[in-house]
Amino acid sequence: MSALNRKVIHAVAGIIVNAQREILIAQRLPHQYAAGQWEFPGGKIELGETPQAALQRELHEELGIDVSAARRWLTIQHAYPEYDVVLETWLVTDYVGVPYSKEQQPICWVLPHQFSHYPFLEGNREILEKLQNVVI
Repeated sequence: MSALNRKVIHAVAGIIVNAQREILIAQRLPHQYAAGQWEFPGGKIELGETPQAALQRELHEELGIDVSAARRWLTIQHAYPEYDVVLETWLVTDYVGVPYSKEQQPICWVLPHQFSHYPFLEGNREILEKLQNVVI
């Protein structure tokens, strides 16, 4: 497929921070692309959906939380072998509920200096680097 005809996936991810400044990460399930790798919770933006609405929906579906406050933080683009991803990340500064894995995927809270202990999706590298230098 030529670069002009490549599939582009638009997605959102939530950077969810707790009181200890740990960030919530999730492991991809066995049936998903890049199974076993870690990522920030979120997913595809559906047709006609705003990024903020997609963030709300995805975090409710995956973690059972309702986002009260979030701000757009960083948008990255990454070319995987099969498709391109445009990933809009949001800093989730307030939410209602206690995050839990509704889809049975492992989740955990980690400090940014611990990211190297988890194999992340390649497209998350820029996010990981920037999170090392940001005060949340």
